[in-house]
Amino acid sequence: LWSSQVLAKRPVPYTTVALDARAGYARSVVVDIKIIDGTIVCVGTLLGQDGESDRAVMWEVTPSGTGYDVNTRVLEGGEHISSINKHGAAVGEYHTLVYDRLYITNGLCWPDPGGSPVELAPLEGENGAYPTGINADGVIVGRSLHKYLSYDEQGNETIVEKDTAAAWRIGVVNDQGALVAVDLSNGSGQFSTAYDINDCDTAGVAQVVGSDEGLAGTVIWHLDCSSGLPVPV
Repeated sequence: LWSSQVLAKRPVPYTTVALDARAGYARSVVVDIKIIDGTIVCVGTLLGQDGESDRAVMWEVTPSGTGYDVNTRVLEGGEHISSINKHGAAVGEYHTLVYDRLYITNGLCWPDPGGSPVELAPLEGENGAYPTGINADGVIVGRSLHKYLSYDEQGNETIVEKDTAAAWRIGVVNDQGALVAVDLSNGSGQFSTAYDINDCDTAGVAQVVGSDEGLAGTVIWHLDCSSGLPVPV
């Protein structure tokens, strides 16, 4: 049996591979990793020194002699990446400034890392999207956002954000070409969000983990991978 004392005394061999932050950027942040066709693929963000020029990035790491070569690829249109699947499709977001002080989060999907991203539409009546996970079948989960300015009787301003758990599927688009959002919440209007999704099983169903305050906290949704819609259990 292993114990913390035994493990603490065991030498653990490892190799350090630097994922570059590039000139003009403060540092790099990595959030996910997959093996794709024998290549180690990491995704994350290059953080801008000014705090406003972040870039969504993919690092492709391949063996070279006794070390590794790293190819850094900046993904078009994105500021951050949150997840990548085993086929190389990634999801992330960028932000737009409205009313000079309100930042709206806009979700993106890169079905092909070398191509243009596809927007993630929010749910009807909402104005933003934040994806957190994507599985091998192209089902995306996260939350749809409604962010706005509110004023009290004295005219004091408050930024209000409503979050609703949502799913999208690559290939299911609206008239504007954006991926269509499916509401995963129980309809209570309370905070809900999806965090991650596993790959679909042989019945075409995937499980999603998240939170829904209208359902007393942590939840698991079961989704039909062909549509992204919840299925009864």
